[in-house]
Amino acid sequence: MQTLGDLRRLGVLVAVTWGGVALTQRLAIDHNNFDIRVYDGAVTSWAHGGDLYGYGQGTRHLGFTYPPFAAVLMLPMSLLPQAAVIATNAVFIGVALVLATRLVLGSTLLASRHGVWFATAIALPLEYLSQPIRDTLSFGQVNIYLALLVLADLVALRRGLRWAGVGVGLATAIKLTPGLFIVFYLLTSERKAARNAVAAAVGATALSALVSPSTSWTFWTSALLDPTRIGRYDDSANQSIAGVMARVADSHQLPAGPWLLAVLLVLPLGLARARKAWPRDPLAAITLVGLTACLVSPITWVHHLFWLLPAVVLLVDVGLTRRSWPQLLLAASTLALFASDVNMRTGQSVGRHMSQGLLVIVGENIDAVFCLLLLLAVPTDRMTRTSPPELAWRGRARGRMPSGHLTRGTASEREQPPSRRGPQQGPAAHGVLVRRRARPDGRLG
Repeated sequence: MQTLGDLRRLGVLVAVTWGGVALTQRLAIDHNNFDIRVYDGAVTSWAHGGDLYGYGQGTRHLGFTYPPFAAVLMLPMSLLPQAAVIATNAVFIGVALVLATRLVLGSTLLASRHGVWFATAIALPLEYLSQPIRDTLSFGQVNIYLALLVLADLVALRRGLRWAGVGVGLATAIKLTPGLFIVFYLLTSERKAARNAVAAAVGATALSALVSPSTSWTFWTSALLDPTRIGRYDDSANQSIAGVMARVADSHQLPAGPWLLAVLLVLPLGLARARKAWPRDPLAAITLVGLTACLVSPITWVHHLFWLLPAVVLLVDVGLTRRSWPQLLLAASTLALFASDVNMRTGQSVGRHMSQGLLVIVGENIDAVFCLLLLLAVPTDRMTRTSPPELAWRGRARGRMPSGHLTRGTASEREQPPSRRGPQQGPAAHGVLVRRRARPDGRLG
């Protein structure tokens, strides 16, 4: 039963969320829900016998770019008026952002001291000021749903749930970029999660092929290989390494050679740093994988950059815990940058980037530069054995626990039957999490 305090917190959270939505719609560059209109138009046309990947809107005839499984999930749009689709999507984005924020903040010092929902209410207004979230709402984008699937999958993995990995698999079937998380599962020997992810991705893809074999054939044999369907590589909204290189070369095409060389440098770096953080700090690990995916993907629009927000949370958490001003300064600078829309206000000089002066060159590429800085700066040692015990990731892991994992009580108390433990003393009496190293045989000591 909910207490009055719970209801008050819920009311504050709802007010903050919808206040953020209203502020976003007022401050954001108005993209007129372009992406959700494309999704709705393409899926509605497909439902009535049209070609899903032949549909296009706008002067550049931009159309549906996701795998067929995403279109299958969006089929209910064809039953609703477009205004209802846009409004429903805005509500779902708001809910998804609240849930994703709550999961991100679950292992922070602020949440452990004041409650995770209080921390969520503090973080939401700052998130709504950031360009990735504002553009997500203004375009009607789906990236926040994918991030929520990955975060939920992480919680399932840490709790030892049998379906861990399914979230990443479904996200990969909706959009290919989250497939890098499957690679990370393999690198960290999370083989069961990797198998579940692959099975979910393959199963979802097979389901969409059963729904419409011709549509699936079109996507995997032609639409996926057509770079003109996504947009220009040198568009200032493309903040991947490929986008930076295309602008430097003043070309709308992908500079394949230099880009592949950069990917061969950044991809191992990002995955190595993520692996270093795993399993002690899973949030840092997946944040680093997310940032890596954004940098190495050929196209990364600003609204794809959700993972910079957990990166900022991690920097603030460590900065406050260790009184580290450089990390706090980088976090504040990142928030200020992504609240200012610098790349959109100084860019858009398609095809003539290098002749626009230093200010435009820096402004068009600064988001990607900060993503690279975050990839290098996100701490991988936040959850050291000397960290405050309340910084544990919310949720228990089942089965064998890795070295340094967090658990409740003392080793002697855990080894005794409940009838012989007697009254608890110290931290365990209050449910405080304390650290114990795992022995080679998997027992705690």
